[in-house]
Formats: sequence, C-alpha cells, structure tokens
Amino acid sequence: MLSKNNYIVAYHSNTDKGSDYWNSPKNSVVQLAAAITASARIYMYPYISREDCYYTDTDSVVLGQPLPKEDISS
Repeated sequence: MLSKNNYIVAYHSNTDKGSDYWNSPKNSVVQLAAAITASARIYMYPYISREDCYYTDTDSVVLGQPLPKEDISS
C-alpha cells in the first residue's frame, strides 16, 4: 500500500510447479472463433449499418430508435 487509494500490485503465474500450477490448454481453434464472430457480424449488419446505431458488439447493438416488432422474438 502506497497511500490510502494507491497500491503496487504484482502478479506471478505459473512460476512454480507447486500444487496450484495451471497448465494452459495446448490446442485452440482460432478459425472457429473467427468464423463465429464473422457470422455474428453478418447477422448484425442490418442493425450495425443503421444511421441511428451508436454502439455495437458481437451480440448487441445500441440504437436510437426501437426495432420493428417483426425483428423481436419472445
């Protein structure tokens, strides 16, 4: 603790082979993650390209006007 609101923090991971050692996965499928993201982007394009689109993410969009009722499901 440096002062009331300031701290110095240091993180160390996988520095010892003790009981809490974590082996990261050796396999990953970056192509699958890219395909999912691209598919979401294609699906979201009609909403992302609206003039009243203020923000978008992989699974969300912030619009200035409500969506049409036919675009909303229960």
